[in-house]
Amino acid sequence: MTEEFHKITCDYCKNKSFNSNRYKCLNCSDFDLCSFCFERHVELKDHKLSHLMVMFDSPNNFCGLSIEDSTELDVEFFKQKFQNKEHTDKCKTCDQIIKGVKLKCDICFNYFQCLTCYEQQKKSKNHIFESHPMIVSCKTVLNLDISKIEILKELGHGGYGDVHLARYTNKNGVNNNLALKIIRNKINKNSDYLFKSFLRELDAYNEINGLNILRMIGNTITDEKMYIATEYMEKGSLKDVIEKDRDFGLCERFKVAFGIVSGIVRIHEKGLVHRDIRPDNVLISSDFTAKIGDFGISVGRRPTLAGRSTAGLERPLGRPV
Repeated sequence: MTEEFHKITCDYCKNKSFNSNRYKCLNCSDFDLCSFCFERHVELKDHKLSHLMVMFDSPNNFCGLSIEDSTELDVEFFKQKFQNKEHTDKCKTCDQIIKGVKLKCDICFNYFQCLTCYEQQKKSKNHIFESHPMIVSCKTVLNLDISKIEILKELGHGGYGDVHLARYTNKNGVNNNLALKIIRNKINKNSDYLFKSFLRELDAYNEINGLNILRMIGNTITDEKMYIATEYMEKGSLKDVIEKDRDFGLCERFKVAFGIVSGIVRIHEKGLVHRDIRPDNVLISSDFTAKIGDFGISVGRRPTLAGRSTAGLERPLGRPV
């Protein structure tokens, strides 16, 4: 969740300013949804679930492109922007490497489609054109440059690694605070399991995006350590809030509880099971938005993004609930 507010009205809940992701319809004229409403896959009189959407994670920014409010956004705009782009993913419908605009289904697991197949309304065994929202996909994950990371303080400590508040300086010289999970990559009897856990967590973060899911910013691996950087949540974990936050009243508790349930629903929609939902793994933002993190022992019967099956990897890293 961005701390910047979109100065846009959600056309379903009528919220006039929100700091969750903004989803804009490319088929309707001037139609926007906040994350909360989009994730519930709402349909209105003129807006259909089959309409193509584009997601803004911060105002006027899509995939590093600066887009002014006055810009007329439609399918043709993105066709021109990505006309020379060649992706590594194949279209699940025509089985060809996707060129140009790449689309991702918000319901199907790891389902990408080319614009041509979308426009021809092609379906597959599990993907249903009429009821499965498609999003222009341009999710980028940073390959962390360790030399540009400054550790500020320790946030948590575990048997296999630590979590730190860190400052990352990007290529433009801008400093950003993030939460940095560092897993020790020592050669021992746990090495294989820890590496699989690291890959599992990357797969889950890459696949699931949502208002109540912690956002991964980047990752990298060295000979000695594995790193995962996520957005920094000001209030820490739910455990910290329960123990220390005097502002955690009844309304805030309802908001957090609803956020946790919404996050679990989002995870299950993608065919995954978290298996370690507990206060330590629920992070809380400054406005008491709950986000689920730490997917190290998540499992699912479907293949992961990297082509690995998570079924059968049953040894827990934490305490399963």
